[in-house]
Amino acid sequence: MKFFPKQIVPLTISGRLLLGCMVILMLIVLLAGVVMVNLNSLRKVNREIVDVNKTGIIIVERLLNSFPDLVKAGEKYVVSGDMDYYERFQMLKQTLFFDMDELERLLNTKEDRQLLGLARSECNLYLVALEEQSIHRKKVTDLPPQVLEEKEACLMGTVSAFQQIIELNEAAITEKTTISNRRINRILLITLVVGLVVLAAGISIFAVTTRSITRSVSLLKDKTKEIAEGRFDRIGALQGPIEIQDLAHHFDIMCQRLGELDALKADFVSHVSHELKTPLAAIKEASAMLSNGLFAGDGEKQEELHFLIRDECDRLLDSVVRILDYSKMEASEMEYRFDSFFLPQVIQMSILKLAPLCDTRNIDLEFIPPPRELPLVLIDRDRILEVMNNLIGNAIKFTPGHGRISVSIDLEEKEKLVKVSVADTGCGIAPGHLTEVFEKFKQIDNGVGTRMGTGLGLSISKYIIKAHRGNLWAKSDISQGTTMVFTLPAV
Repeated sequence: MKFFPKQIVPLTISGRLLLGCMVILMLIVLLAGVVMVNLNSLRKVNREIVDVNKTGIIIVERLLNSFPDLVKAGEKYVVSGDMDYYERFQMLKQTLFFDMDELERLLNTKEDRQLLGLARSECNLYLVALEEQSIHRKKVTDLPPQVLEEKEACLMGTVSAFQQIIELNEAAITEKTTISNRRINRILLITLVVGLVVLAAGISIFAVTTRSITRSVSLLKDKTKEIAEGRFDRIGALQGPIEIQDLAHHFDIMCQRLGELDALKADFVSHVSHELKTPLAAIKEASAMLSNGLFAGDGEKQEELHFLIRDECDRLLDSVVRILDYSKMEASEMEYRFDSFFLPQVIQMSILKLAPLCDTRNIDLEFIPPPRELPLVLIDRDRILEVMNNLIGNAIKFTPGHGRISVSIDLEEKEKLVKVSVADTGCGIAPGHLTEVFEKFKQIDNGVGTRMGTGLGLSISKYIIKAHRGNLWAKSDISQGTTMVFTLPAV
């Protein structure tokens, strides 16, 4: 099984910055963790120095100061028998044992405890010997030399043990201070390294993000210059944040749309020049003939010229009206007057209007009545009539002589739609152009030497049918004819 995507989704600018912040935050958290561990260890070492070693040295020094006083008080009591010396001796003895107990709780090394045990043992031996001497009231000069030597050894052993404890703790303080300084230096080094890494990461993220943005913006700036010069080539995919890629995508859409508008402008100029130039030329020539009195004696010919001028004026006005209507429809400002009508009657009105044109071109125009009773439809009759005139007029235009045009109407009960079809036996439309014929000023080459779709008829018809909540589409095969179909919702 594959757990990795085939394509890595590009990050947004905010996503890149967030990822960078997360990396930096992780580094900071890592630094904080390492520093906390080292600080905790440093605090533990310093606490041992203060609470154990230094306190132990203070207690031992106090023992070294109080032990000679204890010896003096004991010796004076033995010599004088004064109870004041005895009470002082007992008080110093109690203090001595208390300090030794306190020292035993502090010391945490085996060697220190052994030395403290030795000091306690030697001290106890001395005190026992002093107690026996005080009981028998023997002076120092009366004691055997061996006893004196033992007492002196006990005194020296106790003092020596205390001094060794001080030396061990001083050595421990020195060692722990070195460890503490080493850990402080390590903390400083780690902080410096991580700080430099965080700084480098921040600069890198900023540089990479800025570079990707500035490079893409520079390309877009160059593309804008090309658009200003009238070149609408696509910019293509850009490597960078997703916002830049989206901007490039919309830039390509804009370029495509501008290219279409530029082509549309050319089509519009071509259409207007064709649609307006021909009737204007005919009007100009007919008017010149009349003004020059070319047919002054022929009343019938003059009337034909007058009819020609009127027809061309109507044609010119119709072209202008179509352009204005289409502009209104694009701006959704077209007004409709809806009412309920029986659609076959509207279709018959269009057929009756265009039947003479079919007769002159030897085209059979047939209306196939509905096989069942149809419901009324809510329509603007004049606009639907315009749609029928456009569809049948186009069928007549592209159907050769002795061809056939059939208009049919039926009901789709499931969708409650009335469907109208206008089929011809003309040259047909290639499948790839079935949707393009509804674009304004779009000219389609059907492959048999005929250009289709130079006007606005189908575009206007598409808008009208959509305004009636219906749909309009085309079905065709090359050289087999075309069928235009539209639907309208039934009442």
